[in-house]
Amino acid sequence: MRPHVLPRADLEELLAARGSAAAVRRLADSEWSWRLQLLTALRRALTDAGRDYTDAWQLLGRAQRTAPGPVRELLLHPGVGTWAAHALRLVRGSAVSPHPGDVEPRRLYAVAAAAAAVAGLEGRLAVPAWQGTVSLPSLGLAVLADPGGAREEWSEAVVAFGGGAARVAGAAEWLPLRQLGIGTAVLDDVDPYRGLLRAELPQRLSDADCEEWRAVAEAGLEVLRQVDPDAAEAIVAGLRVVVPLAAAEPHRPRSASSGDAFGAVLASFPDSAEQFAATLVHEFAHNRLGALFHLQDFYAEGDGRLRYAPWRDDPRPLGGLLQGVYAFTAVARFWQARATGGDQLARFEAALWRRQTRRALESLADDPALTGAGRRLVAALTAELASLPEGGQTSPAASDHAAAWRAWHLAVPREQAEGLLRRYRDGAERPEPELTADQAVVVPAPAAADFDARAVLARHRLTGAWPPPSVGGAVPGDRELAERQPRSAAEAYRAALRDDPTHVPALVGLGLALAEERTESDPTALALLRRPELVLALARHGAPPEPTATWLGHALLSPPPVPTANPGH
Repeated sequence: MRPHVLPRADLEELLAARGSAAAVRRLADSEWSWRLQLLTALRRALTDAGRDYTDAWQLLGRAQRTAPGPVRELLLHPGVGTWAAHALRLVRGSAVSPHPGDVEPRRLYAVAAAAAAVAGLEGRLAVPAWQGTVSLPSLGLAVLADPGGAREEWSEAVVAFGGGAARVAGAAEWLPLRQLGIGTAVLDDVDPYRGLLRAELPQRLSDADCEEWRAVAEAGLEVLRQVDPDAAEAIVAGLRVVVPLAAAEPHRPRSASSGDAFGAVLASFPDSAEQFAATLVHEFAHNRLGALFHLQDFYAEGDGRLRYAPWRDDPRPLGGLLQGVYAFTAVARFWQARATGGDQLARFEAALWRRQTRRALESLADDPALTGAGRRLVAALTAELASLPEGGQTSPAASDHAAAWRAWHLAVPREQAEGLLRRYRDGAERPEPELTADQAVVVPAPAAADFDARAVLARHRLTGAWPPPSVGGAVPGDRELAERQPRSAAEAYRAALRDDPTHVPALVGLGLALAEERTESDPTALALLRRPELVLALARHGAPPEPTATWLGHALLSPPPVPTANPGH
């Protein structure tokens, strides 16, 4: 198989989180080769495990030889990639299936039957049926007639193909994939591998819901065309599938994508066309970088360090952080273009994501685990971000997120905490510099969540939806802070800390309120926002949070440290 070489102009565009429609089509060509390699690896692994499925492989090969174009399109369907990668992990023993036997790898038979159908072949093939449904990738789902008894979880059904179509014996209903309104992309609510990790039962949308999706997708694409026509055309060229996710809270859209499923975007129904445009920009950027990751190594494997990602509640590995800075460079560019019209929400988003992305890129500048390609990627993204105009709606959201992350995920060594506690109880004017040095290590806290609660409240305020009925993770004081009443907010946070001195949202909220009421250089606010993990370490030993923060803050004269990337324990 010949190696793929992207033209230099394409590569330069793509490294800067851009990419024309032509560049995206060339990426799709490279993904075709990747998909063939994946299927080849799966065949070898199955053969080695004594499950060669010769009849399915032979039918798939005959279909590809007969109609290479249509079969290529079918095999590039994102659900095929997700299934094949999952099946390979199952066969190799690096994943575990909740389903019996080899029913998941045997989806190969459904892939082969669908390929035979689009190739115009004639024949029949038995395929797996899951709870009375048979999914044929890129085509749709057959719902089998229910004879009135209890359905078996897994069974078999026969697919007859011929004349360019497939028919499932015993089907009472056929549910085709429906067009989305963006190029040739479809709304996929039936493929069992439309998600990211494992098989899921169909969640068929009503016709009315489908029409709403189509309308918001078309409107979102138009929003993007207005500010970045090249980005819009690239998405039209590369998007294959949108997978609806469960409804999300306002201003908290849910979305995802996977390197195994080029061309797929998973998304909750958006608040607006503008929000959906931002989601497309975000997730399709992940698609592009995922394809580049298949072509070249951007970082050394085996680097186990966890890093701060200013858009996630959890610590991230290097590959995840690179994906983040890539996607949010594109997101910041989108919102910056929208902000030129004076929209307050767009100005807020542009300023926030420009600042957060810059912070993450600075943390990556000298990362020793980056390869040459990784360093070029970081340099290109840094230059692209620097080209965006400064200004916009300022917000404490960035400081809020960083402080919450440090408080939840950084563990202070016992010796350091005990030394600080001794000095505090001895009445020392301030701690020695070595006792405030950044020695903490990353220890992920599974319970950490909703770091963006106050940012969500700010978005509600900017869009006039005030007061909102509820915001997940918001605590007493947060609404007052959003209303620019820092003194009232501070009192609410102090009350929470009297009940629980280690209450992270109240601890960070108090720092934000004091920074607004006084100044950002207020010693108490400095400690609560820059080094909350030290305040928490002392609070766990009975030291009162606010006086401790004031004491620590006098020693914090240097610029705020970037959250550490030490190995987790």
